[in-house]
Amino acid sequence: MTTEQIHLRIGAWPWEPDDTATLRHVYDRYERPASGLIEQHGNSFLFDCVEGVAWDVNVWAYAPLSAADVAELTVNEGEAFAATVDMILRSRRITVAFARADRIETAVEVEPDALAGGVYAGIMSAIVAKLDSGAEAAAKLRAVRSGGS
Repeated sequence: MTTEQIHLRIGAWPWEPDDTATLRHVYDRYERPASGLIEQHGNSFLFDCVEGVAWDVNVWAYAPLSAADVAELTVNEGEAFAATVDMILRSRRITVAFARADRIETAVEVEPDALAGGVYAGIMSAIVAKLDSGAEAAAKLRAVRSGGS
C-alpha cells in the first residue's frame, strides 16, 4: 500500500478528482458515483461520499489502498463492504474533501488517531475545522479591507 495521499484539484469532480486520476470502478452510485476505486500515479485509492450524497454540498474521503484492500472491496457486499470501507478509512492517513455542486472546494488530510472516536465524527470534525479556518481568514481580510483591525 502506498502512503502517498491522493492529489486533488480544486474544481474537479470528487469521483474524478484530478486530471491524473482515473475512475476504475464504481461500488455505489446515487445520480453520480458515490463510492469507488480511483487510480493515480500507479496507486489505487478508495473514494467514498461520507455525507450529502443527495445534497448540493457533500464530504468525500479518499484512502490509499493495497492490492489486498482492492480484492476485499471487490468481493464484499452489504454490511461486509461497509465494514471494509470503515476499516480502510480508520486505519490510515486519509484525505477529506468538501464539495459544492459536484466540485471540490477544499481538502484536509486526517490522521488515523483523529478517527478513533468514529470515522464519521472524525471526518466531519476535520472538514468543519478546515472550513472554519477559511471563514476566520475571510473575516480578517474583510476587516483589513474595511480599515478595521
